[in-house]
Parts: sequence; C-alpha cells; structure tokens
Amino acid sequence: MNKLLIASLIALSLSGCATTGPNTPVTTPATLVAQFCPLVQSLNTQISTFPGVSANVVSDLDKARPIIAAVCTEGATITALNLQSLASDAVPALLDIIEATPAAATPQGQAIIVGLDLVQTLLPEVIADINLVK
Repeated sequence: MNKLLIASLIALSLSGCATTGPNTPVTTPATLVAQFCPLVQSLNTQISTFPGVSANVVSDLDKARPIIAAVCTEGATITALNLQSLASDAVPALLDIIEATPAAATPQGQAIIVGLDLVQTLLPEVIADINLVK
C-alpha cells in the first residue's frame, strides 16, 4: 500500500509541473481528482486501523465524506463549487484528522500529509482555471 501511495503522490506532484505555455492549467480537475481520490480512499480505509484513533477523529472523517463523495464518486460531475468545498472544508479536515493520530509520525502518515498539502496547494489554481472556462 505504501508503494501505491508514494506512486500516487509522485504522479500528483508531476501533474502540477506539466505546462505547455502561458495560460495552460497547472493540472486539470480530472487529473487532480484521479490522484486525490485514491489518497483519500486509502485514508478512509486505514484511519480506523491507526492505533489511538478517537471517536472524534472518526466523526470528523464522517463529516468530510459527503464532500469527498461529491468529487470522488464514479461519474461525479466535477465543479468549481465542489472543488471549493473540498479545498475549504474536506482537505483541512483530513489534515487535522491525520495529524491527530499517532500515524502522523509514521512514513505512511507523512506521505498522506504531503499528498494532502499538495492537493491543497493545487486546488485554488484548478478552481480558477474552471472559472476562467465559464
């Protein structure tokens, strides 16, 4: 699982580097979501296996899940609005969740934090690109 997570993070970081000139999007919404969703799904499945996870952490994750589902469910329509909710609510909540667990000190936890930080950095530009297309 660590290899998959690290490969996803590398692909996500490289997708942000590819441009062909001015006004070229940093990454497309579909590319961002394709890299972000496996990371979040990994966190969703693994959070309950981290030692010392409190009921509050699980509750916070439950609150973030509908926002994540609006973007990560197969066939979901990716809009600036649901990406904005992801940027302003879900990603910060996920960062708080992982940082509140003992797993934050593990290599796997650090990889998740780096991935979420990267997504948080890329989301505003992706949202801006969507708004330009309108």
